[in-house]
Amino acid sequence: MNVRAVAVIVFALLPSWSCADESDDPPSQTEHCETCNLDEQVSQLAAAGATDCGELEVGGDSTDVLACVTSALDVGNPFIARQQLQGIDSSVIYAYLVDDDGDVVLLSYDSNICGGGQCTAECGPRVSRSVCGNARAGAMPDQAIIDCDLGQFSALCEPPQ
Repeated sequence: MNVRAVAVIVFALLPSWSCADESDDPPSQTEHCETCNLDEQVSQLAAAGATDCGELEVGGDSTDVLACVTSALDVGNPFIARQQLQGIDSSVIYAYLVDDDGDVVLLSYDSNICGGGQCTAECGPRVSRSVCGNARAGAMPDQAIIDCDLGQFSALCEPPQ
């Protein structure tokens, strides 16, 4: 191969060797599959120093979680409590927490809003938020850890629409 042929090949390939910053790349259509998770939202919204009251599994013994939540509500301390719900084809979890404003908040997590299956551009996890007014210990064992007057839900993260 002669020098001219090599030079032509090199100059033809130069555009593909760009030094573009990765931030110039368009966002992934499935980025939400990794970034939309309940733990991240809880850590961002819960008041500093909130007591972790634990997680109630479906059909689990609510005694310890409910006692912790009841105590925190009675004295006005911030807390975090999670409750797994029986989903049909995806994982559903409620997280109750007290935010920096002193509001009790319900975060609702659905692992896949289309049900089961893999995460895609249209389907995947959603975390929604609602203020939980007039919060009080819930009627257990088959209902919510906390009963409250729910406000409007708003999505904190979800698949792109």
